[in-house]
Amino acid sequence: MPRPLCALLSLLVAASGCGADGNPAPSGPSWPGENWLANPGFEQERSAWSYREQSPHWGDFRVVESPVHTGVRAVHLRLQHGSTLPRRPVKVYGVVQELAFNHLPDLLGGYYRVDRWERSASATDLYLQVVVIAWPAASAGAAPENRQLRYYLAGLEQPPFLLSNAHIAFVSKGPPVLNRWQRFEISLRADFERLWGGAGEGYDKIEVLFEARWDNMPARSSVAADVYYDDLFVGNAAPASGVSRAPRE
Repeated sequence: MPRPLCALLSLLVAASGCGADGNPAPSGPSWPGENWLANPGFEQERSAWSYREQSPHWGDFRVVESPVHTGVRAVHLRLQHGSTLPRRPVKVYGVVQELAFNHLPDLLGGYYRVDRWERSASATDLYLQVVVIAWPAASAGAAPENRQLRYYLAGLEQPPFLLSNAHIAFVSKGPPVLNRWQRFEISLRADFERLWGGAGEGYDKIEVLFEARWDNMPARSSVAADVYYDDLFVGNAAPASGVSRAPRE
């Protein structure tokens, strides 16, 4: 199985706004199958979602009642750093959910919205990304290295860094559209099998991270951004032939 340093795959994944006036589609999200995520629209507030609380690079998230795509709640990621504060080259805000499935789903998608997007230094990489981490089943000896796909939703023209265990893909390039909900839909299993050589199953667990972050921030620089996610989806378009959909115990 190939394990290259990093393969840059530039994909234009389906991503579109919800209307010319910036308002969400009144019929709500339409996904093709059962959603593996618990509380995908944050209607039960923080239930089932977490963040990397033990990491010094991560910050907390908030569940808000406005703006929302559908329902009455969405998650809000606020990025804020003043130029007079001590340098913080990396900061991540996001939500994480762990899925106890032994194979990857067909699709990953959802909606995001950006209402503010400011950086004082062009060298600062300010961006949105979705990360999928597949953890192989443990075997005798050292624990196996996880395998990742990192999807850049908006904000970047090139990767801010490379990882030996990650492939990357661009959903879009450049700054995000402001004040409008944007839909994204990703063929996750097909991407993973192509880039990791057919490794679509045989895992202990899968983690999905929806992030807003910055990297490579110079000293005496500032960032201000407000990002929202809502109506997220992870699941199959149809029951996978020959692959159990039951979660692992």
